[in-house]
Amino acid sequence: MAWARKIFDAMRPFMAERRYVNYRGDDEAGDPVAAAYGPRYARREVKQKYDPANVFRLNRNIRPD
Repeated sequence: MAWARKIFDAMRPFMAERRYVNYRGDDEAGDPVAAAYGPRYARREVKQKYDPANVFRLNRNIRPD
């Protein structure tokens, strides 16, 4: 595990600032979903309007308000 983290840290300068929302680790700190969506994460009214019961929750999703 330490070897993998070391390689990941070495490759970080070559990575994009954001990434596909499902490419995240379960051990990441903070809210990686919000980080993946960036400033658009604040636009959760679409999620609230079309999926208020959070039916599409199995993937890494935006939680409705």
